[in-house]
Amino acid sequence: MHAPLSIKNLNRIAGLLTLLLVAYAAATAWYNWADEKAAALRDMATIMEMEARAFDNYFSHLELALKGLGDDLSSEGERIDLDRAYVLVRKFHDLYPELYNVTLIQADGTVLLTARNPPRTVHATLAGEASFIHFVDAVAQGQLFGIGRPLLAKINKVVIVPVRHAIKDRQGKLGYIVSANLTHEHLQSYWVDSPLTARAAAIGLIRDSGFLLSRYPVPANLTLDQIYGVPRTGALIHHLRQQGFPERGYVEGPSSLDGPDFLTAFRRLPTHPLTLFIAMPLSEIRAAWWRRVSGTGFALLLLGGGGFTVYRDALRRQRAWDIEDQRLKDAQQQSERRLRSIIEALPVPTVISDAQHNVTYVNAAFTTAFGYQQRELPSLAEWWVRACPDLQYRQSVLDTWYARLAGLRSHAAPSQALEVQVTTKSGERRTVLTTMSLLALPHDGSHLTTWYDITQRKAMETLLADREQHLELALAGAAMGTWEWVVPSGELRFSARWAALQGYTLEELPRRIESWATRVFPDDLPLVRERLDRHLKGETPDYESEHRLLHKNGHWVWVLARGKVVERDGAGEPVRVMGITFDITERKQTEAQLETLLREQRAILDSPVVGIVKVKARVIVWANAAFARMLGYSPEELIGQPTRIAYPNDESYEAFGQLVYPILARGEVLRTELQQRRKDGTLGWYEIGTGRLGLENGEALGAFVDISQRKSAELALRASEERLRIIFQSMAEGLVLQCRDGRIVDANPAAEALLGLGREQLLGKTSVDPQWCAIREDGTPFPGDEHPGMVTLRTGKSLRHQIMGIKAPGHGLRWISINSQPVFADEQGLPVQVIATFVDVTERRLAEAEILSTKNQLQATLDAIPDVLFEVGVDGRIHSYHSQRSDPMETSTNGFVGKTLFAVLPADAAEVCIDAIRVAVDKGGPPVTPTVCPCHREKGGSSFQPHRWLPPRARFNALSCFPETLPNASGLRPNSSRRRARSKTSTTMRPAAITPWGPTGSTCKSMPRNWPGWDTGGMRWWEG
Repeated sequence: MHAPLSIKNLNRIAGLLTLLLVAYAAATAWYNWADEKAAALRDMATIMEMEARAFDNYFSHLELALKGLGDDLSSEGERIDLDRAYVLVRKFHDLYPELYNVTLIQADGTVLLTARNPPRTVHATLAGEASFIHFVDAVAQGQLFGIGRPLLAKINKVVIVPVRHAIKDRQGKLGYIVSANLTHEHLQSYWVDSPLTARAAAIGLIRDSGFLLSRYPVPANLTLDQIYGVPRTGALIHHLRQQGFPERGYVEGPSSLDGPDFLTAFRRLPTHPLTLFIAMPLSEIRAAWWRRVSGTGFALLLLGGGGFTVYRDALRRQRAWDIEDQRLKDAQQQSERRLRSIIEALPVPTVISDAQHNVTYVNAAFTTAFGYQQRELPSLAEWWVRACPDLQYRQSVLDTWYARLAGLRSHAAPSQALEVQVTTKSGERRTVLTTMSLLALPHDGSHLTTWYDITQRKAMETLLADREQHLELALAGAAMGTWEWVVPSGELRFSARWAALQGYTLEELPRRIESWATRVFPDDLPLVRERLDRHLKGETPDYESEHRLLHKNGHWVWVLARGKVVERDGAGEPVRVMGITFDITERKQTEAQLETLLREQRAILDSPVVGIVKVKARVIVWANAAFARMLGYSPEELIGQPTRIAYPNDESYEAFGQLVYPILARGEVLRTELQQRRKDGTLGWYEIGTGRLGLENGEALGAFVDISQRKSAELALRASEERLRIIFQSMAEGLVLQCRDGRIVDANPAAEALLGLGREQLLGKTSVDPQWCAIREDGTPFPGDEHPGMVTLRTGKSLRHQIMGIKAPGHGLRWISINSQPVFADEQGLPVQVIATFVDVTERRLAEAEILSTKNQLQATLDAIPDVLFEVGVDGRIHSYHSQRSDPMETSTNGFVGKTLFAVLPADAAEVCIDAIRVAVDKGGPPVTPTVCPCHREKGGSSFQPHRWLPPRARFNALSCFPETLPNASGLRPNSSRRRARSKTSTTMRPAAITPWGPTGSTCKSMPRNWPGWDTGGMRWWEG
């Protein structure tokens, strides 16, 4: 059957339009490809032009500089002074710091000196080096300057490019060579910031021999020797050699370093045999081309799709018109066949029903999809019963269905797709979208229903929803949130989890990029902006930043933001940026804690007090400065040394090993005190703690603290305690120690002996114990709470010389003198203990009683003397006098005490008396009666004369007696209190010398008459 002419014409128009669209798309693609390629070549040519000029100028300037250096070196003759040359080379290197080195080479290849090595310190030759040989050959042909092939330094693996200048002698022969060595990194520095390198392009310099001088970037998978040590064999060098090294151009082909598909542009340096090249991967150009044409291609695709839709619609309409015409011509049946043929050709299940909802036709797609044929479905009502067995669900679907059908017939509402769950003939559940359209006028009522099976799409949507839910759960579990930034509009789209990281909900956060910036920590914002701007400009492949965001509660949370530009416009400006944000607050806190721990560990390891050493197999692996200082070494001296060097002898070394290693094997820590030998041979004491570091490596860590001073102090303390113990045990005084409640907690043997109790009886006894029988000096009872020790415990004051009488068992009454001293260790200022010492003063008290009795007898004797008694010093000064007369010399009390005899006697008599006293004192003999002329002292007509003189045995003073029968004597007034005091002193010091002499014929009853020097002669009184 031939298609109608209208359909043919429509197809012809559609084919022509399709052909034009394809031709336009091909032309646009080819034009954009050529233009993109040309733009890349223009960019490369522009950069190469500038770079080639810069390199050419640099090498020309370096050539002139080397020529000037060569002229300076040879200015003083053909033979170069090496010392002077070394100075010039050093200055030249300082002027060009980018040079790796500057070398002076002899014509035979011997290296004479470098800027780093003075003359006679370099022992190297370049005679066998290919680049040097090539330069010598070029010099022979008249070329004085050359840029050699790269060399790989053997020590530090640096690639250097030798730039050499020849120095010829007067005969034109090669004498010396000055070589300036450039690093390939310096040549790369011209290209690091080039915009083309960001697009994966490679820039480099190549010699005519095919050796690279430098290249950026350097392939990471090749060694420097593979890059610079062999000539290149790619499309560029092949093209250059084939074309005779043209000035400029480009070539497509493989790169021997990067791959097979490159566009390489080149430019030869104007004055040097070097070629600058830029190799751009064609994949980059294709990517740029695709970014350029993708929009147009997408528009053409949309246009084609729209045109196809229009074509299909036009075709459908045209066919409908044709069918209508045919229906009008051939009647209703032919029209139905035509309609059915159209519906049968549709891949979508379709049903035609009349106004009474009787099914008039179902296409094959419907039968294939649901399993029902037309005879099995007489009406739509029957279909709905089978498709929706559930009555309640079927009723809700039918209500919607009939409502939409009514709206369609009345033109009240357009037809909308209805999603329905249907059951096929085989019982399979499917999800379909059903749509309705009228086939005739509204009053006709026949309509067409299509059923689009969307089961797979719904399954995919469900799976996608599940995956999105899983993704959301994963993001929530990983504390991550997603965001999207529409750069031109500044709109910020983000997930609920992204907002929750900051404590907000989606509704609470403004969706603007400016609002986000206000929540960034101020100190972090500049760095965040810098990294984001660099990525937006294409300088970095992606955006990554760690910064702080302000939480809703007011604190700061640490986040890690990562993003990437996913869409750019035709000008390369970013359109959309997508990324994720992680909550790393806990990690940051952990890092801070770890840093604190590391600082604490470093502080411990660097402690100036604690020495730390790590040992493996009894060999020192590491030691800090404190440990080395303890032993007198430096840390470097100790590393690798066996630990035996720190032990006094082999025995202590073996003993410590037997002690420590079983403990370490159990995973325990050993703490002990150890004696170690220092570097100077002296020994020191150390407190050590050591433990095993790991189960596998066998290392142990030891911490040492120098306790030598403490040990010395302990030894001194023990010695002091031993001395105190000896003193405590051997001291003659009794000593008891009482605690706060008065109990005796310690007592020495002297205390036991004095108190008459054993140690077991004393310990625990208190002062208030009723067994004590203590009395005071007056014989009254001495209560226990008033004992000196108890008083000191209450008041905190020490007491001295407290006399107490005690009745010791078996010893009768004893008198002791007690001293009490508090021991303070209480914050309230009260003593916690008291030390009481006491001595036996029983005999002393008996002696004092006897002395008192003797004193009383002596005083009675003195009081019985009728004469005046003077105590006179050897200088004639009167110390005291004694007289029974009320006023023998008519002198006021103590009137002559402190004065000399010249105040009592006439001058000549006083002088004679003093001389006699001195003679008697010097001789220390018996009493002396001076021979004097009668002398008198007139006072009221009376005279007196010394009677006798007695020198004391201590040879300090002398006693002088005067008769009490002095007629009219005056001038002396006895002072009984002073007299008694002086008599007591004289009695105490010189009891045998206190012997007053009475008048003639008298006898002193206090002296035996047969005392040596006794004179029975008398003294006469001379009266004036």
